[in-house]
Amino acid sequence: GDVEAQAGEALDNVAAVIEAAEPAIGRRMKPGDLQCVKAYLRDPADAETVIAVLDARLPAIPRVLLHAPLCRDDLLVEFEAQMTLD
Repeated sequence: GDVEAQAGEALDNVAAVIEAAEPAIGRRMKPGDLQCVKAYLRDPADAETVIAVLDARLPAIPRVLLHAPLCRDDLLVEFEAQMTLD
């Protein structure tokens, strides 16, 4: 029930996926290398909280927030992140 905690944990998961992919990519990657982030919110009233988390964790990354149904009833926020490998 805590959208701030869920957003933080979801971004931790994004960072873990990036780190796990490094051996296959052959170089060090970090969340700051993301091109963009989409945040899917169950409740639009949570937008300010999610923006604050993104501002703190990924300040320079373009983002969009979308009001959408989520895959599990207990989730308040989901993220989709995009990164291009050069």
